[in-house]
Amino acid sequence: MNSLVNQGSQGSQAHKLAGLCAGLLLMICSQAWSIITASVDPATVDEMETVMFTLRVAGSNQAEEIDLSPLDNDFEVLGTNTSSQFRSINGRVQSWVEYQISLRPKRTGVLEIPPLSTAGETSEPVEIRVNPLDPDVRASIERMIFFETEVSEDPVYVQAQTILTRRLYYSGGVQIYSDLPDMPDLTNAVVISMGDMRSSTEFRDGERYGVLEQRFAIFPEHSGDLVIPQISVTSSIRLQSRGRLRRSGVRVSTDELVLKVLPIPPEYPADQPWLPATNVTISETWDPDRTAFEVGEPISRTLSVNVQANSASSISPVEVLADDTYFKQYPEPETLIDDLSDAFVRGARTQTYSIIPTRPGTVSLGEVAVVWWDTADKTVKRAVLPERTVNINGGLPVVAQATPAVQTTQPDRTENREQTDPVEYLNPGPTPVMIALMITGGVGWLLAGWLYVRRRQGAPAALASQPETTQQKHTDSLKTLKQACASGDLALVRSALVNFLQTHYATSPPEAIRRFQLLDTGAQLMGELNTALYADAASPPDHKAIAELTLKTAKALRKVSDEPGFRRGLPPLYPRSTQA
Repeated sequence: MNSLVNQGSQGSQAHKLAGLCAGLLLMICSQAWSIITASVDPATVDEMETVMFTLRVAGSNQAEEIDLSPLDNDFEVLGTNTSSQFRSINGRVQSWVEYQISLRPKRTGVLEIPPLSTAGETSEPVEIRVNPLDPDVRASIERMIFFETEVSEDPVYVQAQTILTRRLYYSGGVQIYSDLPDMPDLTNAVVISMGDMRSSTEFRDGERYGVLEQRFAIFPEHSGDLVIPQISVTSSIRLQSRGRLRRSGVRVSTDELVLKVLPIPPEYPADQPWLPATNVTISETWDPDRTAFEVGEPISRTLSVNVQANSASSISPVEVLADDTYFKQYPEPETLIDDLSDAFVRGARTQTYSIIPTRPGTVSLGEVAVVWWDTADKTVKRAVLPERTVNINGGLPVVAQATPAVQTTQPDRTENREQTDPVEYLNPGPTPVMIALMITGGVGWLLAGWLYVRRRQGAPAALASQPETTQQKHTDSLKTLKQACASGDLALVRSALVNFLQTHYATSPPEAIRRFQLLDTGAQLMGELNTALYADAASPPDHKAIAELTLKTAKALRKVSDEPGFRRGLPPLYPRSTQA
């Protein structure tokens, strides 16, 4: 009995092994005897309905890519689903791969689904019949959902702007399944999206519609014909057809547009960059905003060219050359900005120049012009920035006054007050006024000592947190000037001197320089600094000597009145020689 059971078990295992081997053999040899069949369901449909086309490849167990491009002429491929099966029943092994392709016919009549190839096999063609819609039903659909497209300019000049506007109208009962396509992909044009898609509502013939709108700025790059291809969206609508209410899928498309692109007109100047627009303006700003400047004073000049109905990249750089006899000019990186918030593109190219005046004089800056083509009037026009005249003040004219030698010997003490050195001139000996000042100073020191003792004894902390006084600012600015003079760097010396003057006069740097130059010694020193920094001198300046003079003058300035009437409040930089 056990023997029979064992034999039966062995026979069952052998049967399973045989089936498995057969399956493996089938998998290995499936490509040799694959069979492909094609079917469609349903075979007859109404216009705008869909069919399911099925390809089954028997004897295959691996899905492969199928070229569906032969379907494009008459069908719209809505989707593809792939599945595979493998089974063994009583030792009989079956396997297949099935491709289900959802199709929507593009036209009515008898259509043929062409042969498709996969797994080395090709299917047979399959026919379907597509019945046309009832005219009333078609008209109803066209009222429920439709596209409108327009362009602002046709024809349009090469590199000029035309605005493409798409609007999708849909009424109640319409469900839109797909998004509107993005901007058109045009090989011979630049396309800029004019913001996000906008939704709104509109009433037409008493019917309320939802509206989806897209706007794109198109700039053709070549003359000739520019084709804007059609786009489509998929939606679903409720239809009353043949006595029954049903929901049907609908694909709505725009018409293909062909724009005529005009070349550059022959009357446009051949030596000027091509710039088509509806308006062009050019403007400038100066910082500081005035027409008189000091030698060595930093100036910022900003020019802006603005175009209407074109982008910033269409504007060629504007060359602005300052007279290098009076200026040193340094351009900064340009900025390009496109404003897309209006009905057209507004482009702006902005260029800033840092300018340093190098010598005094009156300079005329010529006009700046941009040539452009008015696409509305079809004429050549010019945007002009008028001529500007500026005055450069301060400093010593390089050719008119040479740099005097630095006095290294002690001056003759027999000279009058204006010929003595700064220390003796500013300290002419004890006078009643000076004695009074000394007594006042002594009282001040006593008061300061008393405050110090009170603070040490726990005086209110508020005394220790008073704001910085003007005296302290003077001290700090003079300390900075000392450090700059010790370095010997005249650029730092001039900057520190301007900072000192600004603190001393409690005004802006330009006004401080102006007041300082009302003093003969101040004007002479600023001339020395500007000549050393900005002029092309025959021999290098003595940086150390000029720095020492600067510090000596600043120290003397702190001890005398700064009112403009005291034109000789400072001793001369270079005392005159003793007359024989």
